[in-house]
Amino acid sequence: MFKPGTEPEMVNGRGYASRLRYETQELARDLRQQTRSLPDGSAEQVQQIEQVMDQLEAIATDLDGLLASASPPMEAA
Repeated sequence: MFKPGTEPEMVNGRGYASRLRYETQELARDLRQQTRSLPDGSAEQVQQIEQVMDQLEAIATDLDGLLASASPPMEAA
């Protein structure tokens, strides 16, 4: 993903935390879409996959909240 020090701090008005937040939101959105198309398998397998995906989405949502509090508010253009 992004490596600190390899890219400028601000790109197109977005700081590092803002870019990470955007990527985190995309991850959560992708996880929700994949949940709708779960693979076939036993009920137990599907349930386990759903649980893991729910946990990943929760982690992404928590990270988004932390990044939101770390990012300065964007000024209106």
